[in-house]
Amino acid sequence: MHMAISTDMKLDLRWWIHNLCHEKRRIHKCNPQISMSCDASTQGWGVDCEGNKSGGRWSSCEAAHHINVLELLAIFYSLKSFEKTIIGKHMKILSDNTTAVAYINNMGGVGSVECNNVARSIWIWCISREIWLTATHLPGALNVEADHESRVFNDRTEWHLDKDIFSRIVNIFGCPTIDLWNPDNAFIESATSTSQEVEINCMPGVREFLERQVSRQAADIIMASWRPSTRNQYAVYINRWFQFCSRSQTDPVSPRINKVLDYLSELFNSGLSYSCLNTARSALSALCSSTHQHSIGSHPLVVRFCKGVFNLRPTVPRYSRMWDVRPVLQYLRLCTPIRELSLKDLTMKCVMLLSLVLAARCQSLHLLNLSEMRKEDDCFVFVTSRLLKQSRPGYSNPQVVLSRYTVDEKLCIYNTLEEYISRTESIRGNTSQLFISFIKPFKAVSKSTISRWIRVVMEKAGIDVTVFKPHSVRAAASSKAKQNGVPMDTILATAGWSSESTFARFYDKTINEDHDVFSVNVLKL
Repeated sequence: MHMAISTDMKLDLRWWIHNLCHEKRRIHKCNPQISMSCDASTQGWGVDCEGNKSGGRWSSCEAAHHINVLELLAIFYSLKSFEKTIIGKHMKILSDNTTAVAYINNMGGVGSVECNNVARSIWIWCISREIWLTATHLPGALNVEADHESRVFNDRTEWHLDKDIFSRIVNIFGCPTIDLWNPDNAFIESATSTSQEVEINCMPGVREFLERQVSRQAADIIMASWRPSTRNQYAVYINRWFQFCSRSQTDPVSPRINKVLDYLSELFNSGLSYSCLNTARSALSALCSSTHQHSIGSHPLVVRFCKGVFNLRPTVPRYSRMWDVRPVLQYLRLCTPIRELSLKDLTMKCVMLLSLVLAARCQSLHLLNLSEMRKEDDCFVFVTSRLLKQSRPGYSNPQVVLSRYTVDEKLCIYNTLEEYISRTESIRGNTSQLFISFIKPFKAVSKSTISRWIRVVMEKAGIDVTVFKPHSVRAAASSKAKQNGVPMDTILATAGWSSESTFARFYDKTINEDHDVFSVNVLKL
């Protein structure tokens, strides 16, 4: 008689093999230090933590879960709501759902896969923050406050000014320096979340400066030269520049150079790095008129100031060493056979393999589109027509070629991608973006979601994600390729770098000729 062992079972068994000798659990814990009552309804979740209350609505996807899963999610969200208060504490969880109580106290269970997954996530989250949980049943009749928070919501908490009116006010009077909507009466310092809002809040000053010199149509085109990510970066420093100019009675568009230096000194004294001050310098160059035939950023005193910043506060690379890709490859080899993987596991395996063999940014993975793909006998070919980060005049986006990896079929991106496309064909509807959500309504995912998936795989493979971010996959893959003798030209072409100095400076780290050369050497165990 034979029993099939799933991927999750393999991972759990692997954990026991590596941790059985040194893991321990105390027979008795100290008395709970904080009590927290939690409850869930079909509408949302609620919590009462010793008089402090919180709650929220379920998303449409969450609301479809069984009530036992919702009760566990309510506990998870409640813990996250009071994270800063409960770190390092022994928590007493009060719930009127006996199933949730059992799954918490037993650190999981075998009755429900979904309940086990949530309970597992809760304990992993708690252990990383040195939080211990003891769950106790509380009769529903006594769980009044948490029940109220799970059913009654205050949705009228977010207010904003009309964007068009606010834009006109800013154009006339400049950006306000005090936010009276903020109970702490704090200075406005943060950038907004979308490029459209950024332009409304901060970029009118740039547009106004341009329209003094060129037509409105020309200004529209020039404004498009800054990509949304650049606008987001500039927004913070332009906002703070307007505040500084308001306090010092300075013309924000035609400032004297000594005022610019005072502003940059203020940023330096607030603890900003050389890189941040360079971004602020670029933002001012975009906004302010030239002085003495120099742009603000290229003025000799500003250039000399920035050199002084570098000497006083040298930049330090984020990583002095890089993780080895072998643990990740070993984890991905366990995720087999691909036809038996859940859509979630298949998606994450496909994303991670793509990230490794392409040394790709999340943006590049996000832009892969089935309408720009062709399938051949031994490879998939993508041609991306949209702008990549490295796109520039005279640069053509290279073809993305994903060939069969015959050395080890468990790591073959061709087979994995073929299975992923086949599995998602019936659920993606009109969505042509390659990667879609693995839960309903199966919509196209964002760059941040792809980044989160990569982080999950890294964590499951044993990579320290508190140190290494998802973007580090580019450095890990390219460093492994170089270590295995891949020509530098191939590495640069695959990863999209324009010069060897970029790779050497930021990505070539010590590890603790065609497209196949790169991917084959990255996938070597």
